[in-house]
Amino acid sequence: MRTIVLAAALMSSPVLAQVGFYKLSEPSGVSKTWGEMCIEKGANELLEVTLFGGYCPSEDCLNMRFDSMSFRAKPKNGILSYSDDKCTLRVVLRKGGAQVVQKGHCSDYDLLAGNYVKRASEVWEDDCSPRGTEETHHN
Repeated sequence: MRTIVLAAALMSSPVLAQVGFYKLSEPSGVSKTWGEMCIEKGANELLEVTLFGGYCPSEDCLNMRFDSMSFRAKPKNGILSYSDDKCTLRVVLRKGGAQVVQKGHCSDYDLLAGNYVKRASEVWEDDCSPRGTEETHHN
């Protein structure tokens, strides 16, 4: 019974329900693209968002390009927003995932936009890896 009450409390808390590890879910086509996102609880009701992306421009994956970005935001109506003079990035949170929408030049290669699927509700504090089994990370 305590487990059910705790689970209900976590899901009803908008901040805690969004915390976790996400993977880019879109098929990559000819090139190989991957993306990961971690959302962690920060101070003062802020969430810490870290995005990683990669792109292989060729079949043998020579000259791989990497991308990353981090920011802190307070959730507003299920959206985490970042903006500066060159970039606007929004993380639209929804049940089981999130959509990252990018306008402008937000990172080196701008590989971070897309639909992400939530893979784990907990992440390690030091490296944005999901807690759980190996399948959590690689599926």
